[in-house]
Amino acid sequence: MKNGYTEIINGVERTWISFNDESGYWIENKLKQIENIERVPINCPLCEIVMNGKYDTQYYLKYKCCEKCYIQFIEGQEARWNAGIRPSEVQVSSFREKRKKFINPPLHKNNDDYIENVKNKGA
Repeated sequence: MKNGYTEIINGVERTWISFNDESGYWIENKLKQIENIERVPINCPLCEIVMNGKYDTQYYLKYKCCEKCYIQFIEGQEARWNAGIRPSEVQVSSFREKRKKFINPPLHKNNDDYIENVKNKGA
């Protein structure tokens, strides 16, 4: 075969690379297969919080939301979700605020007192 000969078998494109007229090897062109991969967004489309959990990608690919949203809104109600029923904006907003408080808990007065004590001891 000639160098650079290309063929498609079972949907996979491959190219023949030859050393000389008698021997060579096939290279599969996998770049075309990668084009079909679905891209996962950084933020959950439902709660708009960064998806960085261990299973967020899996839940996004199946339900288009993060793992926390799956647990809150879908778990046990997959049939409703698959039928197109979604939580209200009020429910999502409330859930989002709870998650933000958990991610960035407010500092308590005790923390401020501790910081002041450390500063005073250091001075």
